[in-house]
Amino acid sequence: MDAVRIDLDYAGPYQPPSAPGIAYRPQPVTYHGKLAEPVYPGRLVVDGDWPATRPEECVGEYPTQWIGDGQVLICTGCGLDCT
Repeated sequence: MDAVRIDLDYAGPYQPPSAPGIAYRPQPVTYHGKLAEPVYPGRLVVDGDWPATRPEECVGEYPTQWIGDGQVLICTGCGLDCT
């Protein structure tokens, strides 16, 4: 019988949580903040009016906040889903 290899190092692209009243922008995110922190593939930005228009322009010094009935953790500086 042939062995089946399972790649445990890659779980596939991130699937953002579906929560009431939460809409995501469709643009991909390449990094977060002035330190260019890596972002897991598939992370999106919650649609809204944030101080930074994109995570790549965020100063990265804002606190996070749970929204959507506690299902989505976001950066309050740019709206990046940090869940």
